[in-house]
Amino acid sequence: MAVGLLKAVLSAGIYIGIHWNVGGDLAVGVFGYVLTVPKYLVIAVATYSALLTLAMLVVAWLALLLARTRRKLSSALSGRICANAMRLQRTL
Repeated sequence: MAVGLLKAVLSAGIYIGIHWNVGGDLAVGVFGYVLTVPKYLVIAVATYSALLTLAMLVVAWLALLLARTRRKLSSALSGRICANAMRLQRTL
């Protein structure tokens, strides 16, 4: 487990180091001003990763709500079916 953690940390460090050196500064004109974003590749990767992580958490939360709702509906429907079946047996 410690070897895997070390490998992940080293890989992340190398990945960030490469993007830090390859990605220069990004100059963007905003309302007549020049906004310079230093080492924009590292910032872009971090932002992209954070947004995708947030999106996956939202999807997982929605799936959990859907599963709970489905379970409740299934239970309610099952109870109604049993009640109707018992009522039908009594009439026969």
